[in-house]
Amino acid sequence: MSDVAYSRHSSTAPLNPGDLQEPEVLSPPPPLEKWSLPPEPHKPYLPYKRGFSFVIHRHIPVAPFGSYYARAPYAQHGEQRKELFFPDLSKTTVADLCHAHPPLEGTTLYETSRQLEITEAIEVKDGHGAQIFACRLDSEPTEYVAKVYDPLYYGFTDLMWSDLPRDVTYVADGDYSREVAAYEHLEKCGFRGAEVPSYHGSWTFDLPTDTVYTNRAGNHTRPVRMILIEYLHGRTMLQMNVARTSVDHRFDILSRMGEAESRLSHIGLYHNDVSQRNVMVCGLSPLAPPTRVCLFDFNIATVAEYSKDAVENEYVREKTGLPGSPADFLWNTHTYDFDNWFPEDWKDQTREWHQWLLDKYTGSTLFEPPQRNLKDDAIKDYPIDLESFRRGFPSDDGWETGDLEEKAPSTSPDPALPTNQASPKRSRDEFEGDGLGSNLELRAPKAFDRDTAPTCAKDAHILGHISIGVKDYHTARLFYSGALEPLGLHLVYISEDPGRSSIIRTLGYGPDEDTELLNIFEYGEEAHAPGRGCHIAFNAPNRKAVDKFHEQALLWGGTCDGKPGLRPRYGPSYYAAFVISPDSWRLEAVCKTPE
Repeated sequence: MSDVAYSRHSSTAPLNPGDLQEPEVLSPPPPLEKWSLPPEPHKPYLPYKRGFSFVIHRHIPVAPFGSYYARAPYAQHGEQRKELFFPDLSKTTVADLCHAHPPLEGTTLYETSRQLEITEAIEVKDGHGAQIFACRLDSEPTEYVAKVYDPLYYGFTDLMWSDLPRDVTYVADGDYSREVAAYEHLEKCGFRGAEVPSYHGSWTFDLPTDTVYTNRAGNHTRPVRMILIEYLHGRTMLQMNVARTSVDHRFDILSRMGEAESRLSHIGLYHNDVSQRNVMVCGLSPLAPPTRVCLFDFNIATVAEYSKDAVENEYVREKTGLPGSPADFLWNTHTYDFDNWFPEDWKDQTREWHQWLLDKYTGSTLFEPPQRNLKDDAIKDYPIDLESFRRGFPSDDGWETGDLEEKAPSTSPDPALPTNQASPKRSRDEFEGDGLGSNLELRAPKAFDRDTAPTCAKDAHILGHISIGVKDYHTARLFYSGALEPLGLHLVYISEDPGRSSIIRTLGYGPDEDTELLNIFEYGEEAHAPGRGCHIAFNAPNRKAVDKFHEQALLWGGTCDGKPGLRPRYGPSYYAAFVISPDSWRLEAVCKTPE
């Protein structure tokens, strides 16, 4: 409709049909071209190796942005930078992107300079994100940890969608601004606790680039940002051997982690990513608890007073009294992230964990009383709207309501259900395999009739297959061929066999050539396994197969994440073993058959 027609329609004048225009017919947008990592002819080799030396200068970044922060603080610096997306990113390389979009300028203090020399690589690899290494300054004996936000070596592929690029210059600059804001806030608040590494400032330095990027002054360098923090000598919780750590020491570490999170939030700093990989444990021995438990990696942390919700955020107001109870911080957030740290004989893991938290922190003089209690664990019962349930499963298409239909036959009116009527119980067996060779089937609820369902073929499995990425094809082939064979899963597809047409080297595992349940693709440094909360479970025909799975997985490069044995908290006959593959995928073999 034209603007004229719209104005007349909005007024009291009669609408003249002649004023109307036919709506423009828009053709659908052309499909996006499939994107893949472009060649990088002007990208230099990763320089952060032992012995590499360069000059660094103190640097003050712009206000933090991205993640939980608003973009508004940018404006006060006169520096507004928008994140780039697919249309622009699909036409460039990482090297060109870094040249066209250097870090936001901030303030460089050239009068404060140091000579840095790398002494040890900690996490240095292309596609990793921030590069982390140990270093010394001006040949002094003290070692620091440098965290370098170099977008040239961030992964160009989006973390969620492997066929889309991401703006690594925006991501790296945001990481830097947020981490500096977090450490500067700790300094401002006088937070000198052992719960975080000491901070030694934000810095910048220049690295040479390809001569194609020579500027008008004849220079071909690019600025890179970094921070220096204390070198913590210890292991992350993810690196620790939990099975060899006593239960008392485990709980000591977990509680000190929660206490650190509580104290940080009390001064208005939220870590937002407390996980096993971001908790460093120092000085642990079999006979004594650790000397320090530190939270680190603040690149997605939020300082409340700078956040976009600062006006309404309760933590912006000056805090008095004691920090909140660690029990409240640990109540829900970490039950699943740290479940391998709990005793295996706990039958109700969540409830026993909550009881332990209440026993420890009720009556504490260092923290506020817990706000949570065991009543929060109670399962609430809700009435059933049987008519709505029927509408979701139309009987005229052959869908049935199973056991509920027997309670209320369709030939008579539905009886009024009392308000305290509980929902029908649904057991684990409705959702998981029974350990008798069901091929990774996700079972439908009992109220669902597969024989008559109009959109689901009879005997079809809901889950067709799982695909994962690995860094090295040959390592994966040895590991998975050895570990999965005891479970009846064989190598049924090899992309390198004659007649195959896969562009990416691929392996397929299943019970036979017609059924591939697990596909493995070699993606090199692009391959990243998810962290805690995600694992793949395989049904085993018997307990001996579980034992053999665990043995073969460790033989071919895997790591133990839980020895074979009964897990009564999952079921009286739940016999399982857990391993971590060479590419950090978490795998389980389980048998639920009583023996």
